[in-house]
Amino acid sequence: SKASSSPDAFEMVIRNVRVDEPEAEALLYLANYYRDNLEYDAAILCATRLEDYPGPEKEQGKGLLRDIRLRMDQKAGERRYGALQSPVTPAAGSLLARRGRGGFNITMESSSPAANAESSFEFSP
Repeated sequence: SKASSSPDAFEMVIRNVRVDEPEAEALLYLANYYRDNLEYDAAILCATRLEDYPGPEKEQGKGLLRDIRLRMDQKAGERRYGALQSPVTPAAGSLLARRGRGGFNITMESSSPAANAESSFEFSP
């Protein structure tokens, strides 16, 4: 894309553009485009420029920034734990709830008998 081929020129244009309604719409479009194409730095740059604009694009830009941060955090987690491996696996245990006399019995079942003994408790509503 153009943003990745000459990032200095792109950044200079985005940082120096005067943001009125047409520019706000264009920045929002670009932020969405770059987010969807995984070019998060360019998307953040465009969305950040909307923070000083008083129109609805300001809130849409904030939403985009939150979404980009979430996607970047998820991507970092995948790199840390591996794309197919999750930090919490179903093999870690399962939660069972049974209605007993006078309340519920909640049990966390695990492959370890010691873990099962420590993870059971009862409560009454």
